[in-house]
Amino acid sequence: MKLNEYQKVSRKTATYPNVGSNPVYPVLGLGGEAGELLDKAIKGAPLEDFGNELGDVLWYVAQLATEAGFNLEELKTPSCHASHLAKPGRKDAALSKKLSVELSKLCTSLVITIAAVSECTKKMWRDDQGELTKQRKEKLFGLLSEVLTAWHLVAYHAGIEPGTCARNNCAKLASRQKRGVLGGSGDNR
Repeated sequence: MKLNEYQKVSRKTATYPNVGSNPVYPVLGLGGEAGELLDKAIKGAPLEDFGNELGDVLWYVAQLATEAGFNLEELKTPSCHASHLAKPGRKDAALSKKLSVELSKLCTSLVITIAAVSECTKKMWRDDQGELTKQRKEKLFGLLSEVLTAWHLVAYHAGIEPGTCARNNCAKLASRQKRGVLGGSGDNR
């Protein structure tokens, strides 16, 4: 699944307040999901659970990009640089201890980059009265490019094909939407 296709499909499941003029909600969600992803890596969670969290991170990146007027495919992606890390068809049911440590380091880098997105958004509210100025938008574009690069590196290192992760996330969210359980918490909705 291409990133712009994912962005368009995932947007259909965006039900947060003031969709279309609310970059704060996706920023807060992005931070929370990145923390959950790091937690899964540290604890050596089942690879399926790790992949689900990775998909949730992508969902918030897509929503924030949409709020800012960016297409995900405009953001620089590392696929040509990171493909040598891919381990397609990984059969591990859970992250090995060695892989868990390696992914924890990559996830930490992702979390640090997401923290910079939060800082940029905070300054938008503090200094620009909540307006996404041209200068702030350029900064956010660069930061989201870095987030997407880090996301791809985590996916490739875990042996998760990014397009498959995006497809799986869309299927999960479509199922939840159909059952009326998009809101709430927990994976077993």
